[in-house]
Amino acid sequence: METSGKTYACLLSAAVLLAVISPIGQNWKDRPRDGFPLSHYPMFSKQRADESSVTHLVGIDADGRARPLHAGLTGLSGGMNQSRKQIRRIARAGKAPLLCREAAARVAESSVTEQARIREIRVITGSYRLSEYFRGQRQPVTETVHAVCRITR
Repeated sequence: METSGKTYACLLSAAVLLAVISPIGQNWKDRPRDGFPLSHYPMFSKQRADESSVTHLVGIDADGRARPLHAGLTGLSGGMNQSRKQIRRIARAGKAPLLCREAAARVAESSVTEQARIREIRVITGSYRLSEYFRGQRQPVTETVHAVCRITR
């Protein structure tokens, strides 16, 4: 009985392992199919472009330096990715000036020391070369400014 239990456990383990690794073959197909619960994880394995665009808030400090601002200053709900998508939609809809004014009011009321140096807020879409960005070169390749707001305290 003990031997048959071990054999059964080994066969079950082998079957589970084969099932888990079976989607790997999708990586070599012209039209891979992804499915739940077995996946070849295309979100991690597919080739990505080196350039990526993001619409976000930037604070300009007293020295003229640009600093990315936390998406929470927008007052939008959700996590970082949700807020970022909402900011992009708002900018595309031409409503970036309203978003900018709301964020400027939050910064003006803030007691956070690093926000006290911010003199201006910009809603921008920046295009970044990821290979350079992650090496510390954080300047955008291109930048579109959707709105600019001065901070009044």
